[in-house]
Amino acid sequence: MRARRTLLVALALALAAVAAAWLWMGRTVGDAMAAQPDDVVIGNAAAPVRIVAYVALRCAACGEFHRATLPRLKAEWLDAGRAALVYRLVAFDEEDVAVTKLVRCMTGPGRPDRTAAWLDAAFRQQATWLAAADPVQGLQRAGRELERQSFDRLCLDNPLVEEAVLRSRDAARAMGVRSVPALFVQGRRVAPAEVERVLAALAR
Repeated sequence: MRARRTLLVALALALAAVAAAWLWMGRTVGDAMAAQPDDVVIGNAAAPVRIVAYVALRCAACGEFHRATLPRLKAEWLDAGRAALVYRLVAFDEEDVAVTKLVRCMTGPGRPDRTAAWLDAAFRQQATWLAAADPVQGLQRAGRELERQSFDRLCLDNPLVEEAVLRSRDAARAMGVRSVPALFVQGRRVAPAEVERVLAALAR
């Protein structure tokens, strides 16, 4: 029964990633604003301004953006319904693939609220779990307060889960994303340090 449940979860993750990759192939930067199955939205999804952030769990600059810039964006833009931030998780190397698989297995498909909580824990405790001998186990410990269920090792070892992670990476690359953090505001690629300035200009 457990193996069957794990296979179903992995298949759902793979199908969602296939759909995302197929939709993105050949599209323009402006299409980065379109909703995707694995989007993690912070704020009102119907807000007039949309910020899309491609991030990786081991990326120090991504963690810094989450810890330093996001609180200001939440206070001035997201909580007020003026903008929405969309996180998209990508993995460009083997180590990021490993920790991204963990998050996918622990949150499951169709649960952006749980994924958002995991991302917050991962970025806030980034220095701690990255310093662990095994970062995957370190990240798992960082998320124990969020997940009381036992960890399903079968999911982590399932090749379909890794295929889903790699397809999400390919979808990001199809949008021209080669490094993270990569941010788009209303379809325009902007540097993380410029996000607040660009938002202020839009509000004028």
